[in-house]
Amino acid sequence: MPTNAVSGASCTIDLLNPTSPSTPSETWTTCTEYEYETTHDSLTGAPTETVTIESKQSCRFKVTYCIHPTACDLLKTKINTRQKAQGSLRVNDYAVQVLLDGVSIVTSNQLRSRKPGPHGVVGICDGKNTYRDLQFAPANLVDPDDSTKQICEDESIISSLGTIEVRVFKCRLGRQKKIPAYKTTATTNDMSFSENIKKTGLSTTAGLGKSNTKQPSQKLRYDVTPSDPHPFLQFIFRYKPRPVLIAEGVIPPPDGPAEPLADPPAAPPVEQPAEPPTEGARIPKGSDSQNIINIDSDSESEKEKEDTKPQKDELDEKPVKKEGPEDQMKPEVNGAGCCCECQKRTIKDEGSESGSPHKRPRVSSDTQDVKPSKPVFIDLTL
Repeated sequence: MPTNAVSGASCTIDLLNPTSPSTPSETWTTCTEYEYETTHDSLTGAPTETVTIESKQSCRFKVTYCIHPTACDLLKTKINTRQKAQGSLRVNDYAVQVLLDGVSIVTSNQLRSRKPGPHGVVGICDGKNTYRDLQFAPANLVDPDDSTKQICEDESIISSLGTIEVRVFKCRLGRQKKIPAYKTTATTNDMSFSENIKKTGLSTTAGLGKSNTKQPSQKLRYDVTPSDPHPFLQFIFRYKPRPVLIAEGVIPPPDGPAEPLADPPAAPPVEQPAEPPTEGARIPKGSDSQNIINIDSDSESEKEKEDTKPQKDELDEKPVKKEGPEDQMKPEVNGAGCCCECQKRTIKDEGSESGSPHKRPRVSSDTQDVKPSKPVFIDLTL
């Protein structure tokens, strides 16, 4: 709470907690205060305690203060060795004035014989049997060109929007002889303001709620005779909604959702053994269907291929002569070559009857792209 270090006087703003069936009685919570500072009036030197609080729309509040009867003397009198004793300080009557957005709402009186407090202001009486509570309300902002309502243009009120002031005056209180007539007080809750006003974060006003009925009050009333037109102590509460306080960095933003934990690193993929190519995969793309040779048997192992190769002693040891250009252009005898099932039969060419030597088998160019299951031997004639 803002407390004056010299006099010990303090003041707070309390918000009414929402009631429920389990807690039908009213409970109040003191507003959290930020940006506390102490300044002094340049003319009178009176201290001013200023804090920032959070406002809540459509929420009732009350002003609670605690001021000792000797607070004025503690602030204004120079204390010397003879005045340090408590009995040397004078006690005074005080008038505590409450202003909401620059509008004077009520003046509470504190007799010198009254206990220091705390004392609270929750509303005002606007009739013999009616009263109005102190309450925050949404600001009524209108377009000055389209609105038919009367717009507040009082600079003292506009410059004081967003503040609750408590001014403490030194005075003399006397028994009230005549009850004054009740009057209706217009607060900023009942006013309209132009959208063009340059008031940062203006979304809430502080004023009075709706009128309610009550029992007639039996409290004594006093006439106030000011001893000094200037207050000797002030408390100022600058109220703003939570989003504005967060945007200005007055309060930290709410904690965001927790970030998800990082997933553990995935295991490296296991390589699957390659499957043998299917029959369709063996067929080269773009080849004509007439030149495709279908092979039903699976590919043989390397061991079987080695067994099917002709033995060295079965072939003629006579060296094979290299083919000339004329031999390469000579067409094959059987077209695609011999496809017989014999594996160890000696291959003879057309000139075998005339005693021509055996030649090493050669694969035709028509079957170069096809992987046969068994070796194919072709006769070559010199």
